[in-house]
Amino acid sequence: MRRLPLLMAASLLLLWGAGRAKAGPVFNTSVPFNVNVTNDPLGNNSPVNLAPLNGGPTLIDGGLLSVTEAITPISPTSAIIQFTLTTTGVTAPTPLAGNPSGFWSTSISGFQTNGLGSLMGPFYFTFVDANGISTPYPFAGYAIVPNPTDPTQLVAEIQASNTPRIVHFMTLSLGAFDEPPTNYENGGPVPTTFILGGEFTLATPEPATLTLLGIGIVGMAGYGWKRRQVTAA
Repeated sequence: MRRLPLLMAASLLLLWGAGRAKAGPVFNTSVPFNVNVTNDPLGNNSPVNLAPLNGGPTLIDGGLLSVTEAITPISPTSAIIQFTLTTTGVTAPTPLAGNPSGFWSTSISGFQTNGLGSLMGPFYFTFVDANGISTPYPFAGYAIVPNPTDPTQLVAEIQASNTPRIVHFMTLSLGAFDEPPTNYENGGPVPTTFILGGEFTLATPEPATLTLLGIGIVGMAGYGWKRRQVTAA
């Protein structure tokens, strides 16, 4: 008879653990991430840059750019991660694109969540000049709204979602950096900073799954007690 309370207690602990397994920090800050830039401040394609997810700033691209990261918790299972690329210079920040009329792209990849997670929106970006003025490129389907982590800054934002996974990436590309309607570096703003962010949510067990798990474990406990009773008889 003593085994039944013990088994039931174990099942309750397992259920409690399953419900809490996804709580805590959303992102694994012990794992570094990659930064790839096409058309960097010298107009070149930068090599693969590995950076720690420690807040930064970290110099990349041979010192032409620095990257910082900010993680803003929303709940125990969701948080916004934001990456900021800023050009460096001897006397003043240089423009982001060395070739304004060329293709420009930045990709942030390899950062990880503590468990299966997905980009659930918002996904957002903006370009900022040396005076701190943000001018996001208005892609179709994106809304121009305040940055969810900095209401003084405007970003282009869209609601997004994807399949839960451990390793994540975010990227943005422009066919030509100086294309209308913003005309960056061609009569329009001259960005020296690029900001890219998104809200990620950890996958949690469905309530029905937890219920079935509980029934199965308690059933096993009952079976163990019954078999003990039959054997003892």
